[in-house]
Parts: sequence; C-alpha cells; structure tokens
Amino acid sequence: MILITSPKPRNDQTEAVQIAAFRSWRRAFPNAAILLYGDVASWKEEMDSLVMQAAGPLTKGMAGGEVIRDMFQDATKRGVGQLLLYLNSDILLDDSAVKVVEKLRARPGPWLGSARRWCLPKWSDVVPESELEWRSFFNSAEKSGRWGEACALDIFLFCGLSFERMPPFFIGHRGWDNWMIYHARTLRIPVIDMSNEMRVIHCDHDYSYAKGNSAPSRRDGPLEEANLQMLGGEERLFHLGHATNELNHGKVGQRRGWSPLQRNLELWQTQHQEQSWWWRPIRRIFHPILKLWQARTTQAENWNLRSRVISNL
Repeated sequence: MILITSPKPRNDQTEAVQIAAFRSWRRAFPNAAILLYGDVASWKEEMDSLVMQAAGPLTKGMAGGEVIRDMFQDATKRGVGQLLLYLNSDILLDDSAVKVVEKLRARPGPWLGSARRWCLPKWSDVVPESELEWRSFFNSAEKSGRWGEACALDIFLFCGLSFERMPPFFIGHRGWDNWMIYHARTLRIPVIDMSNEMRVIHCDHDYSYAKGNSAPSRRDGPLEEANLQMLGGEERLFHLGHATNELNHGKVGQRRGWSPLQRNLELWQTQHQEQSWWWRPIRRIFHPILKLWQARTTQAENWNLRSRVISNL
C-alpha cells in the first residue's frame, strides 16, 4: 500500500498538525510506503524519523501554483496493483482507517473511495507520541468534532484508476477533488462513501498556505478560477452525495433513496447538455416539486443530524 500527499508550507500554523498527521499515518500503517511530493526540504527530520520518501517536485504553473496531476500519475505508476491512499497533509487517521483498508483491499478495481471529514477547531494540542496520548486525543476528537460537508474531500482511497485525462489542476484550490468523483461517475466507476466506517480528522484552518488567494480567510483568485474552468463549471462540483455505493457494517452496498436518484439526474444532465432544449423547460415547469426534492436531499446529506459513532470503532 502507498500513501501520498503534498505537504503545506511549514510555518507556525501548519507545522504541528502536519507532524501529528504524519505520525498518525505511520502509526496506522507501519509497513506502508509514504510518498511526499512537492517542496519537502523543510520536512527532512520527519521524513527520516517516520521513514517517508521524497517522491519529486510538482510542475509549477501560473502564479507558482503546483499541479496535483503529477502526483497521481506518478503514484499510480509506482503502485500498479496496489491500493493507494491520497491524504491532505493535515488529515489525521485513527484505527478505523486500518479496518477500512483491510475490508477493501481485495476488492478488484477500478474503484474510488472517500469519506467525510470529522472537523475539529484549530490545532492547539501537543503532538501525541505515546499510545496513551493517541487514545486520549481520539477520544477527545470524537466528543468535540462535527461532520464536515460532503463537498470537502481530503482523502481518496483507490485502486485501478488512470489519471491520464486529469486536467492540470492546482493543488490547494477547489475543483480537483470534485473532478475525481465526477470523472469516476462519467466512466461508471464505483464511488464508495466510506464515511460510516472511517474517521477522517481535520482541524479548521485558514488558506494562507495556498497561492493566489486575496486574503487568508478566502479561497478565490486566478488559481481558483482556473481550476473551476478546467473542471467545466460549478455544475460539475460533484461530492460524496454523488457516490454510487457506501461502506456500511463491513459491506459495500448500493446507495438507494431519493438523494442518489437526484444526484444521478444531475449527472445525466451534465452529460446531455445538447438535449437541454427539452429538459430545461420541463425542469422549469416542475420547479416547485424539484425544490422540495432538493430540500429533502439536502437534509438527507446533512450528516450532523446523524450519530457521531463510527461503526468500526
């Protein structure tokens, strides 16, 4: 198995949480290869102590933005036939990640999995070291966290995918992660929502690390616009609501109900824009009904109305 990431620039705001993340990965997967892409010179001490490898630089485009496609293309060549796990560099993993990987390891590809974030306030803890400290941190996280939105995708577990058709998206800006789900759906590749069984811990932060934003609290600017243009528009901002399957009680099953039905209709519409001359007028006629349907879908996809319990733990 191979874990891949591109670290954020090292500074007072990003250092501790990323060190904690790296340690949590090695704790969960002691024998996995961990590859770091991009500018990793400032992380040499952690790379040596946690046996992580520098995998090479990422191509730089406009405004110095790094192209994330390089990472996925290189990793899939290195990991033919293996499971690959992409993680944002500030995501912490607990024991549930190990159990999910074991359940999906034998599943033949191609497939793509992701999970909702479990959101905490900004990182303020001492980086855990002992097993007792890790257990204390995870127990505290379960009590103080909240479910993140379906569109915020910070991890991808996958097998048998190709990234030759991936546009040169800029890392640190929205759109590329939504493309992952949109592209898989257009190719009829199963997309698995693993949120029921995998805790993906994320701490709130600003966006000062990402190039091109107008302010630390904003995600805007030319790189953000470039990603959205390469994606093909906001209607392609697909998310976990568009997953075809879900992992629940150790089994991968088909998602059913009104919510998946609406998301499948959205996919069909994006793929049949040339026929909008007839389905757009129909959609306007049924707008009141569709609005109620949307409200029902929004409620169904609001996981903060659900349990905090991860079934794996």
